[in-house]
Amino acid sequence: MCRSVIRQRKLAWCVPLVAMMGTLPSTPAAPVPTHLMPPEPPLFPTRVGTKWVYVGADGESAHVVTRVEKKGDGEHITVETTCEVEEREGLWSLRQDGLFLVDGSAFFAGRDRVHGDCWCLMPASRKLDKWEIKGMREGGGGGNGTLKVIAIEEVNVPAGTFHATKVEWKQWALDGWQSEIKAYWFTRGVGVVQVGDPPVWRLKSFELGK
Repeated sequence: MCRSVIRQRKLAWCVPLVAMMGTLPSTPAAPVPTHLMPPEPPLFPTRVGTKWVYVGADGESAHVVTRVEKKGDGEHITVETTCEVEEREGLWSLRQDGLFLVDGSAFFAGRDRVHGDCWCLMPASRKLDKWEIKGMREGGGGGNGTLKVIAIEEVNVPAGTFHATKVEWKQWALDGWQSEIKAYWFTRGVGVVQVGDPPVWRLKSFELGK
């Protein structure tokens, strides 16, 4: 009889204890140590042989990294463009503060080769969401412009779905010329995945060089 009473009293204590434990806040998960987190990809690929293929109203164009050279605090990246109407080279500069266009590329300019005083395509700092550019069209006509991050979003292109930064582009010149490109989408580690709003260039395929 005594043992039965003792057991009943133990159960009487255990039931509220278990119920109370169920209401206790759970211990938050410990943060993942920095050294165990995957490294962030570079702002722009710097491997020779890296290739982008874009599709647009004028057909396809292929862009290939043909040369990478150390320059000051960064690297100069030569990208050769081949399309149905021409072949040309563009020169990009990847520095600690961002990715810059040094010499024109069909990548953005279409048939108007654009030269820039190293104007910034994408800053390295995620805190910088607006910046100014200066450029000059082939044959003359200087122009200034403003680039502004307006969204971080998913963008669907033939190459797949990318988490991209959407940048609004406003550029004008003293001779009245204005850029027809209103925006572009940029993904770290890949580069530009879509140009124009509505799109005029869309990434069809991307292959990282060996």
